[in-house]
Amino acid sequence: MNAKPVHTTLAALTLAAVATMVTDARAEYRCDKPQGWVDARACAKAQEGPDVLRQYIHRTRMIYGLYFWDYVRPRDDVRRSKTARDEADRS
Repeated sequence: MNAKPVHTTLAALTLAAVATMVTDARAEYRCDKPQGWVDARACAKAQEGPDVLRQYIHRTRMIYGLYFWDYVRPRDDVRRSKTARDEADRS
């Protein structure tokens, strides 16, 4: 029996498990306690709305490497988007 395929499979499964754990670690919401001026600025943009935050993150992506969902909870994004749509419908 050749042990090489078993080791390769085991290494791939281990890598997948570690990748899953690392992505789950991003569950913190940084606007609860902004750690620096970069976080404070991103939180201020998040207060203006998800589109403003997306634009800020896109514009500064090569400098700060921010992640959208660190600054907006999913339900906040949905609620703000729905409110914006409702206001646009009234106009």
